[in-house]
Amino acid sequence: MKSFYRFFGIETLVELKDSLYKDQLIKDFKIYKVDEIVSKKEVLKLTDNWSEFEQTFLSRNPSIHYYNQNVFFIDEKLIKIAFVFNEEKKLKSIFFELKYAKNSFRRGLRKWLNMQFTNRIENVGQILHEQVLVPLTFFCENKVPIHASAVTRSDKTLLFGGTGGVGKTSIELELCLNGMYGFAADDIAIGDIEGTIYSNYNSPKIYGYNAEGNSILKKIVFQNQGLFSKIHWNFHKTIFGLAKVRRKIAPNSLFKNVSPEKTIFSHYLMLFRSYGNEIAVTELSKEKASEMSVAVILAEYAYFMNHIKWHQFNALGNGVEPILTVDMLKGRWEKNMNQLLDKIAINQINIPIRINHNQFKSEIGEIIKRITKN
Repeated sequence: MKSFYRFFGIETLVELKDSLYKDQLIKDFKIYKVDEIVSKKEVLKLTDNWSEFEQTFLSRNPSIHYYNQNVFFIDEKLIKIAFVFNEEKKLKSIFFELKYAKNSFRRGLRKWLNMQFTNRIENVGQILHEQVLVPLTFFCENKVPIHASAVTRSDKTLLFGGTGGVGKTSIELELCLNGMYGFAADDIAIGDIEGTIYSNYNSPKIYGYNAEGNSILKKIVFQNQGLFSKIHWNFHKTIFGLAKVRRKIAPNSLFKNVSPEKTIFSHYLMLFRSYGNEIAVTELSKEKASEMSVAVILAEYAYFMNHIKWHQFNALGNGVEPILTVDMLKGRWEKNMNQLLDKIAINQINIPIRINHNQFKSEIGEIIKRITKN
């Protein structure tokens, strides 16, 4: 299967060989599909056909990192990836291999143990979003990933940044389920120096605490779910708690409105848990917001940063300049983030650690209306 897609503004030819997950990935990528390309430059290629991989490796330090001067290679638990560059150090192709159990019984067992009730084949879209599509932007000069949920209204985009578990998805659900806002991203948004936010259509992850007490959301979560899925949900909720069970739902199935490919950045709200007694809103400088944002995304992709360091180590050991270093990436992201935030309204929202979840959702909605004057 060969088709053209546009991921975060990057035109890509996708070629799939493995029939076990091909249909699932086509379904997950459908929203990015384009009929034709407009770029006159060489189009990026994404493929699982390793017979076309013609590189030889020069070193291997440590055992999970292979080195070639034109390849950035990652071998992780879920997936193997090779980012291949041309002589001008421009990304030209990406090879991937999804690692999944060949035995259907083992896939079924892993599905039951997984909090999301999916095996790796069913989860291929999420894996590629998080470990291939977002990381490919790390090699783009003018883009920056932001650990944030994103919603749109009147072609203007609001981002809710912060660390994991701070309430980004809860706010997104509160604003988008009624159709007043459009969905743009659940976990990571991609921005560029022109003030553009690219939608990330990776399926939102709905946790037990998101659905608890929300009959509308619970109905959507269990729509088209079989008996075993419902048993799994109740079992994991009872044994492990509401934070240890979730489902992923495609944006078009979850929300009435889904944002277009790119929109204009208007507000950045940094969510910050503290030991205060009430939700408080303060102003935040673009410099501090940039530094905080980059710190979070570096932590979220710590495994990838390790591979960048190993790439640098191997490159220096072979007497070659590395394609990328963590210092280069950090400096670029901070510069790009500063430009992205240059004319943006920025606030920090301090959230009491012990606040009731329903109280948080109720109060945050009013605060957002006040900040955005909507």
